[in-house]
Amino acid sequence: MEKINTTFGDLGSKWNPFAQRLNRGFNQVKQYAQEKMGNIEDITKLPQEYLDLEESVDKIRELHETLLKVTKCYTRTTHDYDQSMSESFYDTASKVSEKISSNPQNQPRSPTTPISQGHAISKVCLDTANSILASKDENDPFGVALKKISNSYEKIGEEKINEDNTIVESFWKPFNTTLNSSIAFAMKARKNVSSARLNYDACKQKLKNAKIEYVDEARTEMENAEGEFVKAVEDAMAKMKVVIESSEPLKNLNAFIEAQLEYHKKCYEILSELSPEINELELNNEAILREKALSNQ
Repeated sequence: MEKINTTFGDLGSKWNPFAQRLNRGFNQVKQYAQEKMGNIEDITKLPQEYLDLEESVDKIRELHETLLKVTKCYTRTTHDYDQSMSESFYDTASKVSEKISSNPQNQPRSPTTPISQGHAISKVCLDTANSILASKDENDPFGVALKKISNSYEKIGEEKINEDNTIVESFWKPFNTTLNSSIAFAMKARKNVSSARLNYDACKQKLKNAKIEYVDEARTEMENAEGEFVKAVEDAMAKMKVVIESSEPLKNLNAFIEAQLEYHKKCYEILSELSPEINELELNNEAILREKALSNQ
């Protein structure tokens, strides 16, 4: 019998913390409902410094969430052109292979889905160039121009991949880490403050309405709740200051800017070299067309 009593006593001690948490949760829900209905006026106010920190953290959190959404495209290949075009690339390669000569140097590349807009432009130009040069003079200006364009846009495509990788590693991933670490910790701490404040105010109401024989117990409970509330506020403020005072977001944004600057700089260099060559070939092509027109007269 003593063993049975001991067992039930142990079970009671084990269930006691659960019962306390359940009771505390019920009191918080009751307090919240009473406040929403306007039945309670004595609501503990949070310090102005705390409220200012909340506002600042919310702005930083919204910045992270929004920028991560609008830059998520950098985490995907073929994000800078219409991916539905990929099927036409297979068709183009198939048609070209039927028309092209058997010269191995003129064979098109294996049909694959281009991984960037630059690669896509390069592929279309190369397939068409191979087709033209296979049936005409290998020095045909239009075919030669298309090959030069293909080579240049292949380089641009590679630079685009480098830009994407740099942005993902130096901006997107660190930004996402910040959102899910320091910002998430601050948001969780704020929830703890809300919970502690409700519990504190519920305990104050309990003390206010307590019968004389339960006043001391209710006061002790209220004082403990007050201590938990103060501790929760201090903890949340410390975590929010970590978010606000961090230089990591600006560092990540600068990395994003530098990656884009480097990409556009490389594109400018490649296209600056290509443009005069294409201009010269355009003039040559026009001269050839004029000669043909005159010979046909």
